[in-house]
Amino acid sequence: MKKKFTMKGETIPILKHCCFFLLFQLLALGLYAQTKISGTVSDDKGNGLPGITVKVKGKTTGAVTDPKGQYTLSAGGQDVLVFTSLGFISQEVNVDNRTSINIRLASAGSTGLDEVIVVAYGTQKKGSVTGAISTVVNKDLVKVSNNDLTNALTGRAPGVRVQQLSSEPGKFDTQIDIRGFSYVNPNQGDNILQTQSGGPLFVVDGVQRDQAAFNRLDANEIESISVLKDATAAIYGVKAANGVILVTTKKGKAGGLQVNYTGQWGKQFITKYPALSTAAQYATLYDEMQINNQISNAQQITPPRFTQEQINDFRDGKATSTDFLGLILNKSSSQQQQDITISGGNEKTRYFLAGGFFNGGGLFTSDILAEKKYNLRSNIQTELFKGLSLGVNLSYINGYNNSTSEALWSILANTWRIDPTEKAYANDNPLYLAQFQDAQLRNPVAETDQDISGYSRNTDKFL
Repeated sequence: MKKKFTMKGETIPILKHCCFFLLFQLLALGLYAQTKISGTVSDDKGNGLPGITVKVKGKTTGAVTDPKGQYTLSAGGQDVLVFTSLGFISQEVNVDNRTSINIRLASAGSTGLDEVIVVAYGTQKKGSVTGAISTVVNKDLVKVSNNDLTNALTGRAPGVRVQQLSSEPGKFDTQIDIRGFSYVNPNQGDNILQTQSGGPLFVVDGVQRDQAAFNRLDANEIESISVLKDATAAIYGVKAANGVILVTTKKGKAGGLQVNYTGQWGKQFITKYPALSTAAQYATLYDEMQINNQISNAQQITPPRFTQEQINDFRDGKATSTDFLGLILNKSSSQQQQDITISGGNEKTRYFLAGGFFNGGGLFTSDILAEKKYNLRSNIQTELFKGLSLGVNLSYINGYNNSTSEALWSILANTWRIDPTEKAYANDNPLYLAQFQDAQLRNPVAETDQDISGYSRNTDKFL
């Protein structure tokens, strides 16, 4: 006779209850059973990688690959294996009830210690360099859309200080020093820009150049710039007492023909536009100055230069209020940079050709300020026979800039001093320029018009 038991008014056979229990246990064994898993971990080329850590995610179970890259461990059919090692990208793989799992780990790229940097007349790996050397690579240089290469080093090399003295197109008035070792002579140059002496030594592809040639190099043709400080620059002798800036241009590589084009178009804006007083503000302040001077000097009070009615007319727009800075200055200027490079070669001969064009304008409304620069470079290396190679590096830079006959700072200083109640044109006719009550002040419209005051052109050529 079968025994039965009752639960909540229902009768369930014991045999049926046992079947459900056994089925549950079998499912649990299937989920949590540990299976022996083996495999091989290799690199991108298929070579076995030793020392790779293989762990079961979320557990303490793990293994390490042997010298052939092989491993063995136990894991569940639904577990996840994690493969990790220094210098390789970690990878997670689902077991999915497999017993053999082979994977390839991708390299994490250069850690920086294997990076090759230029050291005086040779190269070393960064990890073996013990001297004070900083390196700026091409991808950092081209981020700056500035025609002056010196400005591209701003904030990119420790100990290098860059000061831009003028933003006039084609002026290249930039001072650079390494750890403060330079001297600016206040007795040379004009009243605003002084002459720098004692700066760093510039070496381009092993050839000493001056800062003028360095400033005008095209960043797109440069591989890297190394800054040598202190004892690391001693190999160049006494000329390197203030540091050395080494420039390495790009070279061709064995392979197929590669043609790259880069074009940039942009605008430059005035960061802070001076706000000068309006005619109404000027007239009010002038009358106050006149009365205060008479009181201070115990003089008889005379009628002010501007009546209240004139001041009201200036304020209401019935009388002319001239913004002379706004009359001669734009809010922005445009520039463009275009470069094309051609490289390639084989195991014997490699070549790199580059051409660049830069065109920039100034802020004057008359377009008297302008700059153009052309860069050409040809680097060719060929192996004549084993142990003897010949290299030819040629560079040509041609540029010019137009500027005003009078110094820019003098034109702006003169413009700031002009009475805003004055008119720029006689009888409001643009064909006739007005003369001011103060004969010492010059009309800025005439000073920035090349047809009236002429212009100055400076041409630079470097080979």
